[in-house]
Amino acid sequence: LEAAKQMQRLYMYMYKEFYLHKSSQITQRFLEKMIATWIKLDKVDPSKLWLMNDIELLAHIYMHENPVLKFLYDSYRARNLPKTGLVIRLKNRQFKERISGKKIKVIGEDKSFFEKFAKFSSFKELEKLENLIGRSLGVQAHKIVIVPMFSPERFVPADILYHDDGKIFSLKETHPEYFEAMKIEADDYVAVRVCIIGDRGLLYENSSKVLRVIKKCVGN
Repeated sequence: LEAAKQMQRLYMYMYKEFYLHKSSQITQRFLEKMIATWIKLDKVDPSKLWLMNDIELLAHIYMHENPVLKFLYDSYRARNLPKTGLVIRLKNRQFKERISGKKIKVIGEDKSFFEKFAKFSSFKELEKLENLIGRSLGVQAHKIVIVPMFSPERFVPADILYHDDGKIFSLKETHPEYFEAMKIEADDYVAVRVCIIGDRGLLYENSSKVLRVIKKCVGN
C-alpha cells in the first residue's frame, strides 16, 4: 500500500515539475496557437495531423505565406516566446508565483472563476478572448497568448482500492488526510496566464482592464 502511494506521489511530482511547469505550458499553448492558425487558414482536417511527423508539420508552417503565421513561426524559431504579464491564481495562492523582479501582475480569484474559465479553454474560445484583449490594448491579437492549465483532471489524485482480510478498502475513506494534502498541493498549480510576444509591461500596466475583459467574457 505504501509503495502504491509513493508511485502516485512520484507521478504527481513528474506532472507538476514538467507538464505544469510554466515554461512548458506557455510553449505548449504557443505551439497549439501556431498549428491551429495553420489549420484554420488552410482548412486542414485535424485528424490528418497524425499522418505527419514534426518536421513535415513545421515544413507546412515554414513555407506558408500568411504574415501572421510567418510571425508566429519566426518568433518560435528565434525563441522569442510569449512573456507573462498577468497571472490569475486562486486566492491565498498568489505567493506561489515567482516574479523575480519582472513586471508580472498576480491577481487572486476564487474557484468559481476557474470553473467557469475551464469552459473557455478550446482554441476557438481562447482565440475569441485573445481578440478581445488585443483590441482593448491596441495590440494585434496574434501577439496575445492566453495559457490555461492543461489537463487539470490528470492532476486529481485517484482513489486506491486495497484488499485486506477478505475485504476491499478505499484509501480515500481510510486515509482522507492523504488525499486532502494532495488536493491542497494541486491548488498551488491552478493558474491562468496572459502572455504577450513583446513588452510584458503592457499587460502588467493594464492588468485590471485585461481581467475585466476576461471576467466579462467567461460570465464571472
